[in-house]
Amino acid sequence: MRLTVSTFIAFVILFLNTNAQTIMDVARSKNITWYGMDFSKAKFIGFGAQITSDMIKDDYITRWTNNISTTDFSSKYNIHEVKIEVSPSLKHNSGIDKNNLLTNNYYELSTETIKNIIADYDISGSGYGFVYIVESFEKSTEKVYIYVCYFNEKDKSIISMRRYIGKASGIGFENHFEGAINDIIKYSSKDFKRYSKH
Repeated sequence: MRLTVSTFIAFVILFLNTNAQTIMDVARSKNITWYGMDFSKAKFIGFGAQITSDMIKDDYITRWTNNISTTDFSSKYNIHEVKIEVSPSLKHNSGIDKNNLLTNNYYELSTETIKNIIADYDISGSGYGFVYIVESFEKSTEKVYIYVCYFNEKDKSIISMRRYIGKASGIGFENHFEGAINDIIKYSSKDFKRYSKH
C-alpha cells in the first residue's frame, strides 16, 4: 500500500499520540514513587533576621522532609502503592549553598531548572515518580510555592508539572509553614485523583 505524504504525517502523529505518556497514565498506574521535597533551588523571601540559612538547611528542611514523608500518599493520591524514596532529593538538599537561601527579591523557577533537577537524580526505576520541587517560602504573604512534578523514571522526562500555592497555618515557625505544604498535598492530590477516573 502506498502512502501519500499527508497520510504518512497523520500516521506519525497518531503513533506519537498513542505512545505519549500523560498524567492520566500516571494516575491509573498501580504503583508510583514519591521522591521527596527538593529544596536545592528554593529561596526564602523576606524573612530578615527571623531565621538564618543555617537553621533552614540544617534544621527545618530536614524536619519538613521527615514529617511529610510520613504522609499516607497512597490514600491521598488514590494509588495502590506509593513508595517513598527520598535519597535523590536529600542528596540535592545536602548540597544547598546557604549563601543563596535568603533573599528579599522576587524569585521564580524556570522550566529548564526543574528539568535539570530531575535529570540529575540517580534513580533506576522503570515506572512513574513524582517529586515536590520547592520554589519559595514567602514571609509577607505567608505562602509556599511548590511545583508538583510527575515523571517517567526510565528517562526522567517530565510528564506533567504544576505550580501549587499553600497558605501557612499553625503555631510555631515549623508547624506554620508545614501547614502550607499540607495545603499543597491536599490540592495536588485532589487534582491527581480527577485523572484516575475512567
